[in-house]
Amino acid sequence: CNFLQIRSRNALYFLASLDCASSTGPDGLSTIFLRNLADVLCFPFARLARRILCTGRWPASWKQHWICPLHKRKSRSSPSNYRGLQLTSQLSKAMERLLGVHFLPQLALSGNFGTNQFAYRRFHCARVAILYVLLTWLRALAKGCKVGVYCSDVAAAFDRVSTFKLLQKLRCSSVHPKIIAHWLVGRRGEVI
Repeated sequence: CNFLQIRSRNALYFLASLDCASSTGPDGLSTIFLRNLADVLCFPFARLARRILCTGRWPASWKQHWICPLHKRKSRSSPSNYRGLQLTSQLSKAMERLLGVHFLPQLALSGNFGTNQFAYRRFHCARVAILYVLLTWLRALAKGCKVGVYCSDVAAAFDRVSTFKLLQKLRCSSVHPKIIAHWLVGRRGEVI
């Protein structure tokens, strides 16, 4: 496999920076547990990251999600009035961040992120996206333009992207798609 520097100190950083308020996923490992043992877990976690890079295989247990229904509005008896919150393994989230250090800058430099993409981009959080939209509307209103707003529930939008097209685009941008291909295929959700 190609060599990427996956260091224990980077693994320590991502394990120690897990949000304690984040919910526990299907593996049952809480963020408090992982944060308190980050200095012990960082070396095996870094080795696991190297193994994932070499084999291109994501651990099967990390591809399982718990889906917790959250009531949105209106009648509680109608399933369409709920949206699913996906609870994912905390180790999986930390691994995505650890590996993202190597792949996300290359994707950003190669122009594979759209100008209005806020997810997975540094300094492009949800607050920045809301601020961008708000300022765009204010500018349009100041010019005397009308602003139309369409709100859509885009839950699981990433799952609706063609895996074939996504992997083809990654190949063109010189990012090896082997790891991402295994991550995209065969995920399971279980309603709890």
